[in-house]
Amino acid sequence: MQLRRLNLVEYQATIKDWLGITVDVSDFPPDGATNSGFDTVSSVLAISQLHLEAFERAASAVIDTLFATDPGGVRAKWCSYASGNQAADEACASQIVSDFAEQAWRRPHGSWGGNEGLLTYQAALKSTGRFGTFPLDVRLQEVLKSVLLGPRFLLRVEMTDAKGHLDVPSVASRLSYMLWGSAPDVKSLKSNLLDDTALRTELSRMRLDGTKSQRLLDHFPDIWLQLGQVEKLNRDVKAFPKFSPTLLAAMRQETSSFFRSFAGMDSAGALSLRKLLTQKTAATDPALKPFMGTLPAWDF
Repeated sequence: MQLRRLNLVEYQATIKDWLGITVDVSDFPPDGATNSGFDTVSSVLAISQLHLEAFERAASAVIDTLFATDPGGVRAKWCSYASGNQAADEACASQIVSDFAEQAWRRPHGSWGGNEGLLTYQAALKSTGRFGTFPLDVRLQEVLKSVLLGPRFLLRVEMTDAKGHLDVPSVASRLSYMLWGSAPDVKSLKSNLLDDTALRTELSRMRLDGTKSQRLLDHFPDIWLQLGQVEKLNRDVKAFPKFSPTLLAAMRQETSSFFRSFAGMDSAGALSLRKLLTQKTAATDPALKPFMGTLPAWDF
């Protein structure tokens, strides 16, 4: 079993895609990064007391928003737990927790190798449980907050079979967090990603999702090429009168456009590392043309 904490970009995107709620992570302790800038390495993604306090505040805010406005339409799909029949209402709430936890944990119940953990959360819902003195609605909210604070949500859990191969939910998560920076959807989790043809089909589908795949195009070049440093550039306006925030944005966008072209994220074309290394043209932003002129045809 392999474990790694969600970085803040992944954490924010996972909740946004799932519940339609945008989490403010501005007051979170910053993620660590390797010397090369990558923030997806387990050794630099610690969980300190400050992290836990920040995650607790965020979980409370998320559940409060979910029950107040339900921006993603998630609660609208729930059964009713306010019928007045205690047994039926608790059974409904238990089912809600089961569905919520399955999505939060990014793998189906029954795939944890006998260590499900779900019953602990469901037991807390009962009138005799941990939150038994509270109304059922409050009990449900507290249990769902607990799910969002649990290691199975905050950590990416990868499990293997008897031969040491990743199981389907682990492959689905690895693929989705690579391409989308977010959790796998239902279609990915139900696909037989251990089959090469199915894996390629799912890869093509996922990289053509314009909204989610945009995160890869924005975030990966920023880390790999450290484009975030561009925003910190400062020049003497007298010596460089044309230097401006617009020019900085154009410099960053040029690289992002080139990466999109190579990655083929906006077409059905195959990914090509060779193209990245040998491309003879560049995507030039109009704002940069006066400075770059006509690029020569490079001969490799």
